[in-house]
Amino acid sequence: LRARPKTDRYGVWKALGIALPFIGLGGYISMKGAALLEEHDIFVIEEED
Repeated sequence: LRARPKTDRYGVWKALGIALPFIGLGGYISMKGAALLEEHDIFVIEEED
């Protein structure tokens, strides 16, 4: 039998500590990009009545 692989004690917390800020940063950049496109009338959603 092989020895058990080493496990990182705080592996999940490290992954969340990296993933969550970058998900938030990506959302912020997307929000600002969409506002910029709408401001310059490049992409504007028209409402249908």
